[in-house]
Amino acid sequence: MSAVSLHDKPVKIALFYVRSGKGIQSIANVEPLFVEVLEYAIANFLSESSSEIALFLEREVFNRKRRTGLFPVALSKLMAQAFYQQGELAKSMAILEAAERREPDRMHRADLLLMQADIYFSNNDLKHTEVYTRRMLSLFGHPAFKNQIALKAYMAMQLVPLVSWFNSKDGLRRFETPCLDKAIQQYNKGLLKSASYYYSSDPFNSGLSLMLILKNSFRYGSTEETSVALQLFASVIVGGFFKDYKKAYYLSEYSFMIGSRCHSEYYHYRLIFTYDAFFLILLTVSGRP
Repeated sequence: MSAVSLHDKPVKIALFYVRSGKGIQSIANVEPLFVEVLEYAIANFLSESSSEIALFLEREVFNRKRRTGLFPVALSKLMAQAFYQQGELAKSMAILEAAERREPDRMHRADLLLMQADIYFSNNDLKHTEVYTRRMLSLFGHPAFKNQIALKAYMAMQLVPLVSWFNSKDGLRRFETPCLDKAIQQYNKGLLKSASYYYSSDPFNSGLSLMLILKNSFRYGSTEETSVALQLFASVIVGGFFKDYKKAYYLSEYSFMIGSRCHSEYYHYRLIFTYDAFFLILLTVSGRP
């Protein structure tokens, strides 16, 4: 059970509006209020309140918008979270699906598809996770492969330029420059997610996702995901697959420098965890380089 305290004034105001029986004439006038309220209610686990608000918005906005046009993306995501907190997976996914179908903006569509993949992944539904991941990556021209042989051949082709870029001053200069391209930032975000999704079911696709993040970073500059991708590339591919532990060690150290250029608290702690895990394996297998 979740209860609204006296400190939750924005939630109380929103609930008063919801329960007043008034409809919404223009979503633009009230969207900022409901975005703020749902963010607060979800973060503070006021699940009953957030679900009641989400149901109201579904009735007042989404059922009407099914006939008249676009869904507000920010509200769509928050409503999906509110329903998911209440264990209503089907309703959560229906909101995201409906919003994504009507959304013309590629970046917003990618964000909605990635959220659907996240929800299925958290429910250990790898089949649907893969479906939505592929749909999201396809928005950025991600390559598709008929079989594992074609995938491995493509990966081998990507390794050649990566090696040359790591040995090039111009390549490293671009790599160490923050990326300003929003599409590449979104693509790299999706690629790092897909590397996690594919890790247990399709390790070669997981490895390809890491390599493509590095490729994008050499071409357009680094994003927040680059440091973690480099760390995983070093430990899993360079160290784990090629057994070149010395090179893997230096790339792992280099990943922290890249992380300092495009700092993200979330990825920083993930980077530390991956680095420490790699060192435990390194010490066990070969001792200090």
